[in-house]
Amino acid sequence: MAEDGRAIGGEAWLRRLHEELEAVAEPLRQLRAGLAGGACGEDPDGLVTVTVDGRGVPTSVRVAEDWPRRATLRALAGAVVAAGAGASRALDARALEVLAGPEVRAGDQVGDVRIDVGSGLGRAAGGGAAAAATGPARPVEELAEEAITLLAATRQAAPGDAPSVTGRALGGEVEVGLSPGGITACTLDGPRVRCADATALSRALTEALAEAQRTLTAATARGTEAADRLLAESLALLGAAHGAAGTVAS
Repeated sequence: MAEDGRAIGGEAWLRRLHEELEAVAEPLRQLRAGLAGGACGEDPDGLVTVTVDGRGVPTSVRVAEDWPRRATLRALAGAVVAAGAGASRALDARALEVLAGPEVRAGDQVGDVRIDVGSGLGRAAGGGAAAAATGPARPVEELAEEAITLLAATRQAAPGDAPSVTGRALGGEVEVGLSPGGITACTLDGPRVRCADATALSRALTEALAEAQRTLTAATARGTEAADRLLAESLALLGAAHGAAGTVAS
């Protein structure tokens, strides 16, 4: 009888999981479509423009042509960080607009809500979550216990635990710090940097950003392997249960 009770409980858990997945599937599709074009942000002085893609990943940096007469290298480095933050805010505003509907315009303040799109959609394409689970299916109770443990560890993680990496260009004269939340730091120092025009600086900053992103992708992928595997197993179990239910119903 106990086994029957556990089976019934497991089926109820699977039904609930299916309902939850269905409830979020359409909003997620709308969100991805709405953010496909990414966003751009500038620093307050208009020295630098940073572009992020629909996942919140910074992809390019553009420096204003007249920056030499308007700012020092140190100020320009600070402008890179500020522009990155501006791009993230622009994408957050767009995400809020998509999720809340046309009555909310980009830039509106809705309470103190901030949607962290970069951390939620920043995972590299082709990650483990999409891969099918292999091996024999584990009991629902075992999966649930592991999920609780994983969630508890996630809640206890300190904000400073997020990886932060550095990308470099021009022999290290250009450095860009990057975390899952966006650009965290920038350093511009050296003879080549001091002589570089806006085009060369833009190219070097974008190259450093790309190097940092590759390193960050590898670091975050290692940290999400357990969650990806658990999700794959749960989805495989859910699919098997629905297949069995359909067979019984027919």
